[in-house]
Amino acid sequence: MEPTLNRTEQLKAIGLNLSTWQKLYYKHQQDYIRRRLLAITACSLFN
Repeated sequence: MEPTLNRTEQLKAIGLNLSTWQKLYYKHQQDYIRRRLLAITACSLFN
């Protein structure tokens, strides 16, 4: 049976592409902000 690698070991094995990581990080950060603003505006419409 082959031992499983944890996430850190998996990243070390495949290497970290910094430009791809930054693109995904900022994409999800913007999505979080967009969902938060949508929730705030929806809440203000019901008050």
